[in-house]
Amino acid sequence: MKNYKGEDSNDNVPKVSNSAASPSPSPSIPFNNNRGSKIGNSTYNQNFLNNNSSYNKQPNNLGASNYPYINKNYTSPNNYVVNNNVNPSYIPMNFNNVNISPNVPYNNNNNYNYGAYPNVNNNMIHNNNINNMDGKNNYSYDNNLKNVHMNEYTSFMGMKSYPVAPPPNINHMININQNNIHAYNNTNNNNNNNNNNNNNIYMNNKFNDMKNIPPPPLPNNNIPNVPNIPSPPSLPNNTYHFNANNQINAFAPQYNCYDKDIHMPKGEHENVINSNDDLKDGIKNERDRKFQDNTNNIHNKGNYNNKSTTCNINVDGRERLQNDYNQNFINTGERPQNFIRDSDENKRFIKYPKLKQLLELKNDIIKKRSTPARYIRCDLRTFDLGSLDTKFDVILIDPPWKEYYDRKIHNLHVLNNINLDQDLNNDMNNEKDKFWTLEDLANIEIEKIAEVPSFLFIWCGVTHLEDARVLLNKWGYRRCEDICWLKTNINEKNKKNKYLNEINNENSYLQRTTEHCLVGIKGAVRRSYDIHLIHANLDTDVIIAEETEQNIYDNNKPEELYKIIEKFCLGRRKIELFGTNRNIRNGWLTLGKHIDTTLFNKEEYTGWFEGDIAWPEATSYFNNDPLQKYDKELFDLLEKEKNRQIETINLIASENLTNTAVRECLGDRISNKYSEGYPHKRYYGGNDYVDKIEELCYKRALEAFNVSEEEWGVNVQPLSGSAANVQALYALVGVKGKIMGMHLCSGGHLTHGFFDEKKKVSITSDLFESKLYKCNSEGYVDMESVRNLALSFQPKVIICGYTSYPRDIDYKGFREICDEVNAYLFADISHISSFVACNLLNNPFTYADVVTTTTHKILRGPRSALIFFNKKRNPGIDQKINSSVFPSFQGGPHNNKIAAVACQLKEVNTPFFKEYTKQVLLNSKALAECLLKRNLDLVTNGTDNHLIVVDLRKYNITGSKLQETCNAINIALNKNTIPSDVDCVSPSGIRIGTPALTTRGCKEKDMEFIADMLLKAILLTDELQQKYGKKLVDFKKGLVNNPKIDELKKEVVQWAKNLPFA
Repeated sequence: MKNYKGEDSNDNVPKVSNSAASPSPSPSIPFNNNRGSKIGNSTYNQNFLNNNSSYNKQPNNLGASNYPYINKNYTSPNNYVVNNNVNPSYIPMNFNNVNISPNVPYNNNNNYNYGAYPNVNNNMIHNNNINNMDGKNNYSYDNNLKNVHMNEYTSFMGMKSYPVAPPPNINHMININQNNIHAYNNTNNNNNNNNNNNNNIYMNNKFNDMKNIPPPPLPNNNIPNVPNIPSPPSLPNNTYHFNANNQINAFAPQYNCYDKDIHMPKGEHENVINSNDDLKDGIKNERDRKFQDNTNNIHNKGNYNNKSTTCNINVDGRERLQNDYNQNFINTGERPQNFIRDSDENKRFIKYPKLKQLLELKNDIIKKRSTPARYIRCDLRTFDLGSLDTKFDVILIDPPWKEYYDRKIHNLHVLNNINLDQDLNNDMNNEKDKFWTLEDLANIEIEKIAEVPSFLFIWCGVTHLEDARVLLNKWGYRRCEDICWLKTNINEKNKKNKYLNEINNENSYLQRTTEHCLVGIKGAVRRSYDIHLIHANLDTDVIIAEETEQNIYDNNKPEELYKIIEKFCLGRRKIELFGTNRNIRNGWLTLGKHIDTTLFNKEEYTGWFEGDIAWPEATSYFNNDPLQKYDKELFDLLEKEKNRQIETINLIASENLTNTAVRECLGDRISNKYSEGYPHKRYYGGNDYVDKIEELCYKRALEAFNVSEEEWGVNVQPLSGSAANVQALYALVGVKGKIMGMHLCSGGHLTHGFFDEKKKVSITSDLFESKLYKCNSEGYVDMESVRNLALSFQPKVIICGYTSYPRDIDYKGFREICDEVNAYLFADISHISSFVACNLLNNPFTYADVVTTTTHKILRGPRSALIFFNKKRNPGIDQKINSSVFPSFQGGPHNNKIAAVACQLKEVNTPFFKEYTKQVLLNSKALAECLLKRNLDLVTNGTDNHLIVVDLRKYNITGSKLQETCNAINIALNKNTIPSDVDCVSPSGIRIGTPALTTRGCKEKDMEFIADMLLKAILLTDELQQKYGKKLVDFKKGLVNNPKIDELKKEVVQWAKNLPFA
């Protein structure tokens, strides 16, 4: 054997020490992670309670017959053989006649040094000794016991901190002093009480002064990992409350929420507290009575009272249980099913094909039988529930408990850095009507709306579990289930928000990560004949879901509970009390004072429930006819536009074609949703999946441009590129701030501050004070002239990135100029974003403070935009940009667009898209060469990107006329200014690009045909202008019934139709 230090020992059968001194520290019975088994549902617990375990059949003289944790090979009272897993210096506890605590080293002086080890797996930091127990769920220990504090929610004796727990018997007494720890049963109290000195303190349901109670010291050894030890029974979680005299009032223990045996006896739920005056006294009396009844049932060793709602019978070594619905089931020992958000249902369907059929059937019933959402704005303190004239099968209550209000007030104070002690009382006095007391809730006349049978779901937070049980009893319901919401992201939220560390300690694992929803049943329910209820078994004990950031202020519950209830009670009458706007949903009548308005007609609502079958099709106002049938006129127009795109050579540099997945997103039902705000901080409810979609788009945007989240952020909500530019500029400089951008004739954009001599054309030149720089005569940006203008104008923002500039951009040069004048560098890469993402052009993210881009041009996504901002270089810029987008300029974002952007950004990182982007560049350069070979003039004599600007001055025609000619022969392009233009209305050039043709599969060789057709169109335009005149209105007459136009068009259409189109 190994001794406690891990050294070899020659003693095969160790003996109990006979010395007066305390024994050497020894390994304890190991911790077991499977604590919390259902009392009455566990084989161990059943054996423990019914005294029928194989453990109990071994002879012993120290009262081990009721203790199931020691190996059965006993040799004598003083010598034990323990299969090498349990140290023999530990002896079992006799709950009937021996005063020895579990896990206590034994010696002949009856001095026991340890009550129990703290359970490391229950989140206690273990430095061999106890030091500073502050009651904040975070403990550390050193050699002496110091600074012991307990608060309302935790106490050393009441915590689950013992690896082996005493039996769930409230009548046992515990005597504690500095040197002794004795556990007594009520059968031998008289014999042992005389041995107590004045320092002893007794606990028996009511507790006296606890100030002098020291927790038991800990052993100075590490606890071994000893396997195969049965899990102990769950200990009731006593809740201790300090009164004004620093004394503890002990209420009845709150049992594990899955203790199926811990139910109020059937029938006694009718004995309710009818007097409001007696409610306070009734609370304690009711708790004591329920607890005593349950305790008696437990210790009857299986002989349950006939009135008990749950009974256990051994069948083939397994327990056969009967729940509150009088349905039998076998306890398999498996853990209860959980409702886990985002679980992979497809894998479950493969394994259980009938499960899919069942869920589809339930969903179909819910869809067909759910009422439209109805809601009433009202104060439930004064509203008469009887006026609804409806009895409900399901009642959901989310009371505004004081716990929620205190949490909200505390969080607001902490997050706003306000003196909590000074201001909290003032807020409490001013806002006391914001929460309801137990007495207030008991006054709600639930009986006026409760059907028999019916179910009631009530949220009770962390500290109001017992209050909720009292309310269930008062309203005539018996508890049949406890649904626990496990919040999986509490610690993670604390790490992200430094202020939350004052609310929840991120280093503590004993945080309030759960909330409870009790389920009560009224009347007897059996599926065999309760057809109108159509209820099914509650198959969820735990909802595992994150708590949203909004929960810092608001008490938002997980949406999964609705899905559980709706599948549990399919499509019947359901009502929610204390609801808000976010709780409104089909199938429910929602009442609450925080609902914006009322939508309810009593006659209409009650009429929905008349007859054997309720509202089969009448409540559906969907028009499900396809567009071709419903609106033939519009359908034909859309079909003609599709055919035009198929038959057209599209040379517009800012256009492209979306793929099927993007179009599916644009037409998805997510466009139904309003989602003002940002993920987890929305004004409207029901945005769980909208939040996930926006977060996915955010993540993919950063990945697409290969920037880190630590340095860059991005806003994905702008509705367009123009909106994104205005929003970003406003965030950076505010009203009348100075901005500097490129002139429109040189290739700039309207939103870069454009104005002319006559008026301020763009809102950016009116909202801000702007100056414009120009290209030189050859069409290039003159960096020296840009620098000189910046030094004289001293702008706060300098914009680079253009709409018709065919060359790459010197971002480094712009950065140097911005640094000289202390300005932000703003890069608009809408036209060249794919080249940046694929590293084919200079990267603005290395130098810029803000980068904007549209998503529908070379990115091939939907018509939307992105704003990137360097938050590492500019602390606080994220808040400026985000608040500028919403709420300054926009309301609800277009969720279908955000989904479509996320879809397309996934493609950007693929080799397929990188190959496409390279081909765009190859085609553009090839087309420029073809045009130069045909003696056409190009701005800068070529291109570095996807676009080409053609100078038409040598032909004495305008870009407007050539655009009209090309449109007539199915070539799409746009008129465009050239650097020498002074009139932007009648520009002297055209802009063409290759993204759309490349999407349709064109390669370099195809550019020859396109160049030929452009030259023919230019020559024809010159001919028509000479014949019909220079005025555009006259020129257009020559395009009608013109054989040359028809011939060119036929040639173009024939060529374009052969290109792929999706």
